[in-house]
Amino acid sequence: MATALAGVGLSTNIAAIRTAGLRPLALGGILSLIVTGTTLGMMFATGRI
Repeated sequence: MATALAGVGLSTNIAAIRTAGLRPLALGGILSLIVTGTTLGMMFATGRI
């Protein structure tokens, strides 16, 4: 798994990320927090944590 993640990271085009700007990165971070919060909320609600 670490090798696959390293491969993806090494093939990332940094210039394309800079061109896209901060907005897509921020959206990904916000969505990640929403998924995490929902998952933890469901775990607490069902008593699985």
